[in-house]
Amino acid sequence: MILQELYRYYQRKNEEGELPPPGFEKKEIHYTIVIDNKGNFVRFESNIYKEGDEEKVRTFLVPASIKRSSNIAANLLWDNISYVLGESSPGEKEDPKRLKQQKNEFYKRVEECLEQTKEKSLAAVLAFAQVNKKTYTSDPLWKEIINRKTGANLSFKLHGEKELVCAKKTIINYVIKSLESSHSEGELYTCLISGEKTEIAEIHPAIKGVYGGQPTGTNIVSFNLSAFESYGKKRSYNAPVGKYAAFAYTSALNSLLAKDSTQKLQVGGSTVVFWSEKKTEFENEFASFFEFKDADKNLENKVLESRALVSLRKLLESPQRGKMGTPEKEMKFFVLALAPNAGRLAIRFWYQASIAEVENNLRQYFLDLQTVHPPYLSEVLPLRTLLRSTAVAGKDENIHPLMATGLFSAILSNKPFPRVVLSSVVERIRAEPSASYEFEYSRAALIKAYINRLVRARQYNTKLLEDKMDETNTSIAYRLGRLFAVLEYLQARAIGNPNASIRDRYYAAASSRPAVVFPILLNLANHHISKIGWGDKLIEDILMVFPAENPFPRSMTLEEQGLFAVGYYQQKQVLYAKKVENEGGKDE
Repeated sequence: MILQELYRYYQRKNEEGELPPPGFEKKEIHYTIVIDNKGNFVRFESNIYKEGDEEKVRTFLVPASIKRSSNIAANLLWDNISYVLGESSPGEKEDPKRLKQQKNEFYKRVEECLEQTKEKSLAAVLAFAQVNKKTYTSDPLWKEIINRKTGANLSFKLHGEKELVCAKKTIINYVIKSLESSHSEGELYTCLISGEKTEIAEIHPAIKGVYGGQPTGTNIVSFNLSAFESYGKKRSYNAPVGKYAAFAYTSALNSLLAKDSTQKLQVGGSTVVFWSEKKTEFENEFASFFEFKDADKNLENKVLESRALVSLRKLLESPQRGKMGTPEKEMKFFVLALAPNAGRLAIRFWYQASIAEVENNLRQYFLDLQTVHPPYLSEVLPLRTLLRSTAVAGKDENIHPLMATGLFSAILSNKPFPRVVLSSVVERIRAEPSASYEFEYSRAALIKAYINRLVRARQYNTKLLEDKMDETNTSIAYRLGRLFAVLEYLQARAIGNPNASIRDRYYAAASSRPAVVFPILLNLANHHISKIGWGDKLIEDILMVFPAENPFPRSMTLEEQGLFAVGYYQQKQVLYAKKVENEGGKDE
């Protein structure tokens, strides 16, 4: 199913002219060797440019790269300096014999192509192989090329022409014809993707661009040990995929994973790619719902919003704008999460639904997250901020490995969040009493969304949590959180900023073993109330639903600790908003 949809995506993008034809790929070519029609060296051209502080390299359409490890195998009409010029790359031990073999292999392929195509520019490339080395080592760019630490890809262009030699129509037709003719050389099998009888790809092209994966690329389909084989089948014949289909699905996936791709997200340790059945506006907007960037801070107009907020507002308003049920909304949308795993890629999750369903689920997710917050914080919480709020020290590397993709999958399918979300957030709140306001907000929003999803799924019996403090919520756990916020506020008003507040000292125990802590805190609060003359009525209102006998539970479940945290946070927002409003006066 996954490979079939990627295969279809390739066909769609190929028709739109955005993906290369069979046997080709878009590759970074760092430098172009410009020659005349007799093979004389003219100059080197750099394809490296700066975008801000980041170095980027132009990509060109070139014949697909050869998969190689330690063996000698050359790409057609482009490669690194070892193959094109017979020069060792920086950091490599120079081996003159091997360098000569690599260069010979490169120009041998050019010669074979010339014999088949009679393309005149190839004769010029072959002639360049015989030029004196001094003709190009004196070029101003030579030192930059030979000393480039990450190595450089080179290709050829005739002087006065715009396209690379390898992108000429005769070369493209030659590569495609070579690919098609190879299909009939071996035994034919039924391709699992296309359903056609064809020759099977023994080794699939590598997938590159997955976070944490090998720089040389990894495979989704591979059988690198005999333990994975069965029925006497060797290697990829255990999952027969035709050569064209293998090229198509890997080209599609590599384009989605490309550096400049707008159709990928980093979610924890997984790389997520997404696409729609046909070209849609939603395909370009999807990433903005999870990765928000601030508007240009240099602009004076503070009303300007980021693309994310614009997309989100449009999403939330769409039911009222009558856009549901249109042909675009009924199109399928696909989301694939990948992560490196030993010798191949692991599929973390695969999701497909109509765009209308995805929009509905995203809308519900943002509604679930909505909760009261300080006015200077954004109304929209990026997914990365939410995930960091669950991790030790707020660092990406400390995010629970199962949480990120589990949470993302639950968002897309509108299902309850994984339990690890709640346990991680509750643990962070208890361990970090003095967290930043942004993390306090993020954690409260996550818990609220977690609880409400459980309630709607009928997996937990309590009242749905509101965006703001709910005085009608009679949950003991929720009210205990409110009570704790009031007691902390009374302490701050009575004695200013203590070295260690009751939150620093008692939050963990109050949220898990209320019966032990709250009698002590209420006795302490009496002194604070007598000093500032306020608070007793509010405490009475909160406690009115508690049983007269044994009012405080001996222990609380993880879900109850979550309710406690939301009650505490929402009550705190009310109290400190009231303090700002009455600044300079006395609370009533």
